[in-house]
Amino acid sequence: MSPRDEGAGDTDLTMGKLFGVGDEKTGTHSLAGLFSAYRAEHEPEAHDFRPLIEQHLRGELAPGSIERYLAEKERRLHLQVDSSFLNGEVIDLLVPCYPDASYVLTVREPRSWLDSKVNQMVTYKSPRWLELRALRHGAPVGHPTEEQALADRGLPTLDGLLAEYARHNRRVVDHVPPARLLVLRTQDIRSHADRLAQFAGVPVESLNLARSHEFQGPVKHDVLDELDEGYLAAKIDHHCADVVFPLLESAA
Repeated sequence: MSPRDEGAGDTDLTMGKLFGVGDEKTGTHSLAGLFSAYRAEHEPEAHDFRPLIEQHLRGELAPGSIERYLAEKERRLHLQVDSSFLNGEVIDLLVPCYPDASYVLTVREPRSWLDSKVNQMVTYKSPRWLELRALRHGAPVGHPTEEQALADRGLPTLDGLLAEYARHNRRVVDHVPPARLLVLRTQDIRSHADRLAQFAGVPVESLNLARSHEFQGPVKHDVLDELDEGYLAAKIDHHCADVVFPLLESAA
């Protein structure tokens, strides 16, 4: 449930437009929760936005469709904070529509991200999201023998998961002007609230620290523990060394 659903965010507090654009399981839900005193939502209108993203990734969307949807959503919701990994999927189209907005890229240590992502995918298997998962991470086929634990659970390969994680972060960095982008480590969302508030141009006292760690996974499946640690570490390094690790270091 979003802050808007709970009746929060109905004040007249002033702030500029801010988008959370981090990948899934990096803290986009917590980012929206921190700004619950404002008009903030996590994954607003995902039921409408997700199909457009899928068509976009398949190359089937007519030019201008995303831009028209964003303009209509703006008129409907008037959000001050819109936090969703879906924003990152169309960051190349989003930034020209909102050149004066601020963008927060939450980044999580890759093994921790992968563990949380796998837990989510095993726990939640809504058919509505399976198509997007396949488009982003590849179909759950073609696993090396070292990844039998993933194959047994119908999960994508490590290459599919980690390549997408690196791609998502790289795309955001490539399309958001540095002055408009704050890279924030997931682990620092609460402890660096003052930095986040300064970036957003709001008093730190207006942030709801009690909601800085929302939507924690309800079940731990420990799938990664069934993989060879050396093999897993090599895959993480292969995909994340050029993008994710430097981002984490720069945000520390």
